[in-house]
Amino acid sequence: MTRRLPLKAAALMVVVAGCGGARETVGTPASRAAAASRGANAQAAIESHGTCCHDGCDAAAVIGPTAMPQVVWQVATRDRVIATPIEFEAGVAVGSLDGSLYAVALDGTRIFETATGAPIRASALAADGGVIVANDAGDVLSVQRSGDIAWRTSLGGPVVTAPIVAPQQSYYVAANGIHRLDRAGNILWHQVEATTIYEQPRGTADGGIAYTTIDGRGITLASDGTVVSETPRPPPAEDAPAPPPAAVVDRHGNRYFADRDQGIVGEDRDGGGLFRYSLGANVAGSVLLTSTGTLIVGANDGKLYALR
Repeated sequence: MTRRLPLKAAALMVVVAGCGGARETVGTPASRAAAASRGANAQAAIESHGTCCHDGCDAAAVIGPTAMPQVVWQVATRDRVIATPIEFEAGVAVGSLDGSLYAVALDGTRIFETATGAPIRASALAADGGVIVANDAGDVLSVQRSGDIAWRTSLGGPVVTAPIVAPQQSYYVAANGIHRLDRAGNILWHQVEATTIYEQPRGTADGGIAYTTIDGRGITLASDGTVVSETPRPPPAEDAPAPPPAAVVDRHGNRYFADRDQGIVGEDRDGGGLFRYSLGANVAGSVLLTSTGTLIVGANDGKLYALR
């Protein structure tokens, strides 16, 4: 079901997307590993300064807040938001544990709410003017900027890491292994050697994909799904703390990230504090810095916040 609201076009200078999703530290080692995957580095986008982005975004093209920001708008969902929002052609989009994908224009105008049928834990991916999103049921959906579903493909297992771009306008999705889907959602191949993945997979320079499994293997696949390399890479210890949130860095080198004390933190390039803004609710994902210099975060109170 799609609830459509009047679409308000938003001109974008650059597409910026966030990393991963939740950081939860309870449950079995496998469930904790899956949770860590949602907060791990996305698609080779963690640089030495900790920048996080998808789709070739360039956060260095904009400037974020340099003083205490204010909430300029907020949009409520019906459950927690643990995924990191992304920016796409119409505005920003994020999934909720209520199972719906929400799209909001950069001025806070709701665009659509599209039900997917199962909780959404991972970040979506901007593609073809719309969004590719996956849920706990193993469904991958292409949602158009109108909110209509262009296609739906079932992978048969929960998807807890963000889809990433593959060669020739296709996508890699981790669920019961690694799948490569074409632009129409058809499965091109399925590599079962992925087993359980505990960090966000990342694209390789030659169009393949690399990931780490819960049984302690670092695997790289070629774009045709064949195994290029496999090396020992032990997963985190059972009692290891969750990885810190990834930061996004603006044109001046200012860093923005969520901390574990319910705050959004801004630091200058030398590590000096710019601000610490408390939302009064935990932020599980990373911060999105939009093309307008606005910070967007989802929170455990079920709301999407914009700060400027």
